Amino acid sequence: MKKAFTIIEIVMVMIILGVLASLAIPKLVATKVDAKVAKAVINMKMHINKVSAYYTINGKFATSSSGGGARR
Repeated sequence: MKKAFTIIEIVMVMIILGVLASLAIPKLVATKVDAKVAKAVINMKMHINKVSAYYTINGKFATSSSGGGARR
């Protein structure tokens, strides 16, 4: 006689995996959103620093026609 898993054991494992997945997926999504927010904050700080440096050098803020790096 072969030793094998019964249908009940397989179903129980599937239920346990489903519960674990239902707990893990929201955490992963929240982590992804947090990473996007952190990246956006870093990008904004970088742009603020660039605008401040331009103002310090030129004494005025850049406009789209002054060649301040605006791309189309």
